[in-house]
Amino acid sequence: MMPEMDKVTVFNQALAQFGDREYTKDSATGRVVDLWWPTVLREALLFGAWSWATKRLELVRDASMRFAIPDDCLRVLSVGADAFRIEGRELVVERYGRRGAGSDRLVLDYLSDEVARSEVLPDHSPFFIKGVVFVLAARCALKLASSPQLAAALEAQGEAFLSKALHWDACQHFSNDQDPLEEILKSSIF
Repeated sequence: MMPEMDKVTVFNQALAQFGDREYTKDSATGRVVDLWWPTVLREALLFGAWSWATKRLELVRDASMRFAIPDDCLRVLSVGADAFRIEGRELVVERYGRRGAGSDRLVLDYLSDEVARSEVLPDHSPFFIKGVVFVLAARCALKLASSPQLAAALEAQGEAFLSKALHWDACQHFSNDQDPLEEILKSSIF
């Protein structure tokens, strides 16, 4: 299991952007932070296809010939079919690929909101955590600091940290990519 940062630490770091404030549940400040927390966390997860929040699952077709999208799916990343559409929380395959023709199973890669549901952030992605902290502070800034300029500056910092986190995540995730032509050029056509 990966190490995680709890939400109260994130709340206190966000509130520190306004000076010497500390999170207290059911206080005026605490209610503002609690209001924005779920939205900010889901938006940060939707910022990119994080390798640590991506899941692969094999779906089984139901009686209506559809595949149910998992409850923790925030965004579908890829589907093991050539053509499909999403209707509500179901996948409808219009055309399978060559290997999956007529299959009752379908591979789905998706962005999971498991991090948002557990309300803890992965310590191995410090720029992601900083991005969440600054975006949360930005959303709370209008109510707690009455400063649209501060809110805009904090939002920009948060997005910059999320971009940096996404870059580092992509670098790490694709660090072992191989050149597809290398194997093709080594093989013989006879």
